[in-house]
Amino acid sequence: MQRNVNYSPRVCRLIVALSIVSATPSFAASSSTQAIDTYPYEVQWSQCQYKIEKEQQPQCFTKLVEDLHQLHNQYPDNADIQALWGINIASLAGVSGLSKALKLIRQSKEVIEQALEMDPDALNGAPYVTLGAMYYRAPGWPLSFGDDEQAKLLLEKSVERNPNNSSTLYFYADYLASQGEKKKAVEILQRALSLPINTKYKIGDIGRREDIKELLASLQ
Repeated sequence: MQRNVNYSPRVCRLIVALSIVSATPSFAASSSTQAIDTYPYEVQWSQCQYKIEKEQQPQCFTKLVEDLHQLHNQYPDNADIQALWGINIASLAGVSGLSKALKLIRQSKEVIEQALEMDPDALNGAPYVTLGAMYYRAPGWPLSFGDDEQAKLLLEKSVERNPNNSSTLYFYADYLASQGEKKKAVEILQRALSLPINTKYKIGDIGRREDIKELLASLQ
């Protein structure tokens, strides 16, 4: 169900983090004859999200979005690059002011949806996490497109595709908590904490683990 505008602190917390599906070291371009290694950009996202000072995050994510936009222009038929570009636009929204964030999440939604039209398996399903997170964290009509039911469908699809991914579980648990299903959310977060750290994505995995611990503490 689409939500009406609610000027709560949650509306202003448009933090949509990139979900890195770490089962594959390099995401092959499913809609292009040439495979492009997106791993360096995923590592750079982790640096922007977890390693630099907060006041430097907008500049860091802006540079990353620009780099991915240029890469997209080089490979316009590559669904993986398009999806990663859209995901990082959402991350930039998370460190922007409300007015700019609302514009960015609309752009992110459009870019990601186009990527999924090109290839529903783009980035091994990671875009479904970002779309789902935007749907439940964004304000509703007429300010934006927030829709809890659509969020539920997307996040459940992401968990079905990647049941052992910490970012997938984190956002699904956060959604459940926002819907009052705290007990189930706690169980999912505890399962997420039991997952091993992926050394290839160590910075991102450790950072996400801290996000999980913070959310879990707020629910207990």
